[in-house]
Amino acid sequence: MTCTKHPKEININSRPRKIASVFVHSGHKMLPEALIKEALATGEGIKLQEFLAMSDDIALIKLEEPINDVEPIPLYRGNDELGKTIQLIGKGSTGNGKEGPKPNSPHRTSLRRAFNVISSVDMRWISYTFDSPASAVSLEGMAGNGDSGSPVLIEEEQGWQLAGLVAWVSSNRDLRTYHGGRCVLYTSFKSI
Repeated sequence: MTCTKHPKEININSRPRKIASVFVHSGHKMLPEALIKEALATGEGIKLQEFLAMSDDIALIKLEEPINDVEPIPLYRGNDELGKTIQLIGKGSTGNGKEGPKPNSPHRTSLRRAFNVISSVDMRWISYTFDSPASAVSLEGMAGNGDSGSPVLIEEEQGWQLAGLVAWVSSNRDLRTYHGGRCVLYTSFKSI
């Protein structure tokens, strides 16, 4: 489906690029307000997680002109992700593994990178967990609020490849007191 309301331009390589159109995945579903209200009232997030797991929250952007000054990152086409280290790049909110981000912290910050290890894989999702310091990789991190759509990269012999996009967070905590940064994050790309 073509999106009629979208930004007019995006910055790529520090240059504004005009957007011709945006194509939203046909499987995308908006999260129902009633489902959000129920989860926040009860603290139970399982229905939210089930909904998000079945929604294709992704779109393609068609630019008015081709880009010739940036080399695109190759797509990962392998099938042996489990246990591999991934690189996460984003500008989302920051926090620590104990408390997560501070309430009302900005959702857009400086560009950063972190690393993690893939803990589970299926045809739709790859997952990783924010580990305690004793079992964490160097520069262990995860995506935060505002990182949705950010790249998840796997290093192959040929270099880093795009394996997924940050999609959503799963947590077994009470959503009424949840601050993020202490949970499993799921990324999607394999089903596209």
